[in-house]
Amino acid sequence: MKIATPYRAYASYYRRARGRLVASAGLSLLRAVLLAPIPILVGRAIDRAIPEREIGQLMLIGGGILLFTALSAAAQVAAKAVGATTTKNAVARLRVDTIDRLLKVSRRQYSTTDPGTLHDHVINETKRIENGSSAVIDDYLPGSIVIIAISVVLIQMNLLLTVVTVGFGPLIYLANKILGRWVDQQIGRSNHSFERMSRGVLSMLRSMDLIRIQGAETHESGVQEAVITEHSANTVKRAVGVTIYQVTQQSLIAMSGTAVLVIGGLSVINGGMTIGDLISFYAGFALLKGPLSGLAHRAPAVIEGRRSLLRLYGLIGDDDDRPYKGTRDIGLVGNIAVEGVTFAYEERAILHDVSLRLEPGRVTGLVGPNGSGKSTIVNLIVGFYRPDHGHLTADGVHYDEIDMVSLRRRMGIVPQQPELRNATSLENIVYGRDGLSEEDVRLALHLA
Repeated sequence: MKIATPYRAYASYYRRARGRLVASAGLSLLRAVLLAPIPILVGRAIDRAIPEREIGQLMLIGGGILLFTALSAAAQVAAKAVGATTTKNAVARLRVDTIDRLLKVSRRQYSTTDPGTLHDHVINETKRIENGSSAVIDDYLPGSIVIIAISVVLIQMNLLLTVVTVGFGPLIYLANKILGRWVDQQIGRSNHSFERMSRGVLSMLRSMDLIRIQGAETHESGVQEAVITEHSANTVKRAVGVTIYQVTQQSLIAMSGTAVLVIGGLSVINGGMTIGDLISFYAGFALLKGPLSGLAHRAPAVIEGRRSLLRLYGLIGDDDDRPYKGTRDIGLVGNIAVEGVTFAYEERAILHDVSLRLEPGRVTGLVGPNGSGKSTIVNLIVGFYRPDHGHLTADGVHYDEIDMVSLRRRMGIVPQQPELRNATSLENIVYGRDGLSEEDVRLALHLA
């Protein structure tokens, strides 16, 4: 199945949780509505309650501000809980689907991809996607709602100062565009060097005996040190880049606040507004500053999540390239036929017009030098590869019709390099077979 676009495919995980998304947006809107009266109450306290020495009214205003603040905080926590649940569930589903995709990928593709890279896709890329999604759902969505709601209130309070505030928007957008692209490059280099480091350590652990037999401990240590040093340098560049991005955004926001203070102060001096109006507007701007700073702080996570999403779907979004896609369960008796098969790995020819028959109760041995195709024939029989020419049948049924999973479950296969999972002996024996009794296990051990 070809994925139309990574964004559309990933969005499908959230369509199942539309109710939660609506609830999260509703709670964020409620938070914004609860915050909106605070600047107005501040202005009333400065212009009326304090000058007129109305202690009761001042206490009432203070209580109102505390109440609205507490209720908005509760709404924020509730929105966070709903949003976090939605994101965690979506990413969990993405991870399961990624695992399913890896289990179905063709042997040809799997054998040409480093396991460390595949591991990084499942663990690290999905973690970055989770962080980016969390930033969008928990910060960008509620932050945008609060910004819009407070901006409407500010327009009602003072149009000129609102225009001054919004006037810095293009600068913030331009800085985001330019610096965001640069940060994206730094993140890419850092992630790539981390993947190289992870692959290198994994390869070292798998080759420990070879390293010691060759007396290559010093060489291997030097190789690993070089990779680790490169990653460290890239990490520093990334940290500096992210900091520059965040500081630039926050500085522009601070400049906007300074402009409001200066222009508003001039308006107070000229009698265009009261000091209470200015403080009231500035209090509203302070409510904007939090979400705006939050967006700037979380933007790198969104950038990294986007990069990881595209990279992940570069792996799991490809066409289904399984050699066989049949669905028929034939209940194998044991007759396997290889007929006129030709096969090559990339450009290297291995088999040419080979035919072979395997029958129940008959032992067949394949003899030949290394590289002559013995293992390749076994891989073709178990359906790991599809021949370039010719075909295979099981009990007279063409492989194209057969469900390969059910066929393999009826075969006993001992590969050249047997693998034991990190589990008990019993768990290794019964792996992939549910519902086996102790007698079934004892019989299997006896037969083996």
